[in-house]
Amino acid sequence: MTGEIPQYTITDLPEGYVEEPEQNISEDDFACKVYYNEKTDRSIYFDYAYMQQGTAWTYVTEDAENIAVTVNGLEGEMFLTDDWENARNTITWFDPQTNIQFSLNANVGQDDILHIAESVSLVKTEK
Repeated sequence: MTGEIPQYTITDLPEGYVEEPEQNISEDDFACKVYYNEKTDRSIYFDYAYMQQGTAWTYVTEDAENIAVTVNGLEGEMFLTDDWENARNTITWFDPQTNIQFSLNANVGQDDILHIAESVSLVKTEK
């Protein structure tokens, strides 16, 4: 891949969450955004990266149910814990047209994490 990675954001955050720009990371091939809820002291982590040779993400799936999902028409996997109040659920999906893998981690239930993932939108494309 050439050029900087496009910029994405979550457009429909759960109530009370705001983006924490000082914690965000954006590099040529990777980005991480953090959204924080001061009232609940919880964060949502949204990461995405170009998939390229030598790139690998690891997910801890112990004590989690693995469920195939579709996010806006794209195939993905959801890793659900029985105790999402104390452990984050994860959803990851891949866009073959842009060659980007997305990952979302949050202390929310199955329907909520899928809804958040489906609200991810392109902000701008870097040149």
